[in-house]
Amino acid sequence: MKRLLLICLLYINTIYEQDYITYHHVFHRIDEDVLAENWNMALQRLDTIYASYDFIYAKHCLKAIQICGKAGDRVRGEQWLHKSFLQGVPLWILYKSEPVRSILQNYSVAGIQKAYDSLHSLYKKRINLRLATQVDKMEAEDIRRTRRVNDGFFLFRHTIYGLQWIQMNKRHARTIKTITETYGYPGERLIGLSGDYDDSVTLPRFHFWHRLLSDERAYVMLIHHYSYPGINIDLQEAVKNGYMPAEQFGTISDYKTRYGKGRDKKAKYYYVWRDKMEESPDAVEQRRHAIGLNTLQQQKRNAKLEMERAKNKVSQKEVILE
Repeated sequence: MKRLLLICLLYINTIYEQDYITYHHVFHRIDEDVLAENWNMALQRLDTIYASYDFIYAKHCLKAIQICGKAGDRVRGEQWLHKSFLQGVPLWILYKSEPVRSILQNYSVAGIQKAYDSLHSLYKKRINLRLATQVDKMEAEDIRRTRRVNDGFFLFRHTIYGLQWIQMNKRHARTIKTITETYGYPGERLIGLSGDYDDSVTLPRFHFWHRLLSDERAYVMLIHHYSYPGINIDLQEAVKNGYMPAEQFGTISDYKTRYGKGRDKKAKYYYVWRDKMEESPDAVEQRRHAIGLNTLQQQKRNAKLEMERAKNKVSQKEVILE
């Protein structure tokens, strides 16, 4: 009987580990703890995340260290610091955050660098570097051709350059679909963070530097594709398995619903990108909850708080929100 109970518990725990819908909802509850300054409850929820999920998004590792800094918890701070190194979080981003610096100051610079080098090498081994290189090349082409459409010779923008851009988008979407069906969606879990995060000179110019701590290479290419869609990719499973953040899925679905044709017309708005609502708020809230998004009110509140923090130049003193 005891053996059967143990097997059942292990089975339930395995299911929970794979469920990133629940994962996202835990972080939404952590937001409420943060805003209420209930650091003990936030730390308990983070303990659950740490014990239940092997892969944790880089921005959530950063968020966890910030909470540890606010709570003055050095032990948990060190634990999450090491986890952030395993997830590819660059050191310069950690040093930018004031709550994180309160954890880092407990260790020597040489000690931190040694731990980072060791764990970062493990991070490189865990991601698919071959696919990352392939997606990097696709992204470089996307940037080049998108720039031509936006800033090129005006007579060519919506003719030659525009047609080349649409064809490129379809080709990239087919490649992303093939990768997704073979390996999983090529996001942070599969190919790691973009190499752009290694550049500590250019990225700090953004007010919301912390919100950029996620991989958006394939995501941006799909956004471009779904402006003139033609290839359908089922991404909901990628959210559940931790290969795509819920916010990215919601935005792509908004684009598919707005511009979609054929099967894409079955897509629904999640109102991540779109503001104007033309349906029952209750139906939208249920839809958002089902893929791991926060409520519309929480989304609006968090965006407003982030804007106020940026305006008052205190973003780097606070814990990031979803």
